[in-house]
Amino acid sequence: DRIVAFLDQKTAEIDAAISKKERLIELLGEQKDLLVSQAVLAGLNSEASRKPCEIDGIESIPSHWKVIANRRLFKEKAKKYKGEALPPLSLSQKDGLVPTDEMKERSLKTSSYEHFRICRAGDLVLNRFKAHLGVFFAAKQDGVVTFHYGIYTPEQGVSSKYFELLFHTNSFRAIYAGASNGMTVGLQNLSNQNFYDVKSICPPLSEQITIVNYVIDLENRYAALTLSIEKELESLRELKKLAIANAVTGHIKV
Repeated sequence: DRIVAFLDQKTAEIDAAISKKERLIELLGEQKDLLVSQAVLAGLNSEASRKPCEIDGIESIPSHWKVIANRRLFKEKAKKYKGEALPPLSLSQKDGLVPTDEMKERSLKTSSYEHFRICRAGDLVLNRFKAHLGVFFAAKQDGVVTFHYGIYTPEQGVSSKYFELLFHTNSFRAIYAGASNGMTVGLQNLSNQNFYDVKSICPPLSEQITIVNYVIDLENRYAALTLSIEKELESLRELKKLAIANAVTGHIKV
C-alpha cells in the first residue's frame, strides 16, 4: 500500500512537470509563428510609415511596399521531363520539397514519369490541392515532380523563399482557400489562372532577403530551445520509469 501511495504521488508530480514542458513547446511554436508572420507581413522596421492595404485580412503595409498580382511575380515555365538524371521530389507539408524517398508522410510512388515536369532550384512549387494549407515551398534543388504540382519561376526581384513564408501565413492561406475551386476539403484545386489573379504584398528584393535571413535565424534559435526542452522531457520520462522500477523492486524505502 505504501509503494502504491508513493508511486501515485511521485508519478503525478512527474506527469505534471511533463505536461508543463509539453505546453511550453506549444507556446514556443505559437510565439515563433507569430514573430514570423509579423516579419513577413509588416517588415522588420516598426517605425516605418505605413499605408492601407487592399488585400483582405491585411490592414496596412509599409509605405514603400507594393501590392502586385502573382502573374507579375511568377511564371510557369517548367519543361516536361524527358529522362534527365534528376531525383523525383515530393511536397511534405512539414519539411517542404524533399526527395520522394525521404518523405515522412505517406507518399504514392509511380513506375512511370511520363507526365512529370522539371523544377529548378529557386522555383516556387505548390501542391494545387493543398494551397489552402499553405503548401508552397521554394525548391532547394533541381528535380522532377508530378504534373499535379504547380511550378513557378520567380521573375527578377523576387525571392521565392520570401513568398513561401508569405503564403504560409494565415492571411494568405485564407486567400488561397477562397481562390481554390471545389466544395470538398482536400479536393479544392488552385488553377494557374486563379493563382495568377491573387495579389501579394511585395517588399523590395533586398528587404525580402533580409526578412528571410531573420526568419531562418529565428527558426534556428527556436529549434535549439525546443530541442533543449525535449531533452528535459526525455529525462523526466526516464525518471518516472526509474522511480517505478526502484519502488516495486525495493531499491528505495517508501
